[in-house]
Amino acid sequence: ILCILVLLAAVFILFRWYSYSNSDRIEHQNLNYAMDSARQSALRINGELTNAQRRVGNYAYLLSEMLNEPEVKTDVLRELEVNSDFDAFHFTNADGVNLASDGATCDSRDRDYFTNGMRGESGSTMVLQSRITNQTMMVFYAPLKYHQEMCGVLLGLYNAEDYLREILSTSY
Repeated sequence: ILCILVLLAAVFILFRWYSYSNSDRIEHQNLNYAMDSARQSALRINGELTNAQRRVGNYAYLLSEMLNEPEVKTDVLRELEVNSDFDAFHFTNADGVNLASDGATCDSRDRDYFTNGMRGESGSTMVLQSRITNQTMMVFYAPLKYHQEMCGVLLGLYNAEDYLREILSTSY
């Protein structure tokens, strides 16, 4: 009986040790998987943001080559929206007047995309409350030139909530 009890105790101890080490191994594997997944997500998000910035820069360059005047009309903005994955395109002229594809306008002289864009810089920013849509927008901007002179800033916009939800979605 004593031998059976010792044997049962040994089996129980070995089973507990195996369960603990197996659980520890699985936890370590899950941590590695989560770290790899987070790294991949960060690379994917960085790639998406970089590509969006490049697309706006390319549209601005092509539009600069095609402009017949230092203004962008609403029909051109609508055409850009139809042929891109941006939710909207706006043009902010040199005076800071922001024009949407539906003809709505607002003053954008105090926005950083306008001041940076007029200095010839491209970039992205978050607008917490758009003066045209009243929504939070992710804005990608690039300077627009007419005959090598700065005439305004082209904006590619995403609805921030939808855009960020889409690029941050991850499944495990």
